[in-house]
Amino acid sequence: MEKLFDIAQQITDARKHEIPQQLVKLRQLINQNYDQNFKHEIYKLNLLDALSTSFKYDYGYIRDGWELALELVKIFRDCVHNFFLTDKEYQNDLLPNSLENVLILSKKIQEKYNKGKSFKNLNFKELEELFRLFKSIHNEYCKIVSNHSYLAQKSFNSQRLFQLLLNDDQKTTTVVIQTYNSILNTKNSILRTLPESVLNSFLDEIIYKLASNEQSETGNAIFQLLVTMCKIDTYLIKLIARRY
Repeated sequence: MEKLFDIAQQITDARKHEIPQQLVKLRQLINQNYDQNFKHEIYKLNLLDALSTSFKYDYGYIRDGWELALELVKIFRDCVHNFFLTDKEYQNDLLPNSLENVLILSKKIQEKYNKGKSFKNLNFKELEELFRLFKSIHNEYCKIVSNHSYLAQKSFNSQRLFQLLLNDDQKTTTVVIQTYNSILNTKNSILRTLPESVLNSFLDEIIYKLASNEQSETGNAIFQLLVTMCKIDTYLIKLIARRY
């Protein structure tokens, strides 16, 4: 535990731009110790809060910064995996807010990717690397939701996730559609609790994308999502037929 306390102290003393490099030191400790007491100490030392806050930083000014950001999301996921507390602050604040912060990070990468394509100031390799990071961050997001299934409803209703969907790039759109599908597969009962306005806005967007997309992968992802939704609630078959 002494090394953990040292890291916590270093983070307390660090300047803002130094914190990510201090937080990544948790990786070695986590790899060596997965027990619940260790995770509880990480929580008590506010290191989960520090990780969560770090997702909101701009990593574009740090060498290999976006890769570092992804590693911090992975560390957070490992820290909360199978770590269940009745503590309301943990359940109702820390975890949901952290997922929102992951989406803030995702949005920054999506914007950098889109600008790189539009202004042609990034080469193919750089664009593919950004896309890999974007997809990997969403994979980690889905793992957290899957492990803490009560988060599924807030995640599906997230305006930040929906904003990621309102995007003309089909590759990143496909990843977001797959994220929604993963959330529904985690807890399909949430579909029946969605407000009608939210459901209609969501359907409007994915049906529009289905009609306008030019990539088979995007079309397949949307089709799979619609199939999942209609299997959960057969009323949607009639709604889609009537509305579109």
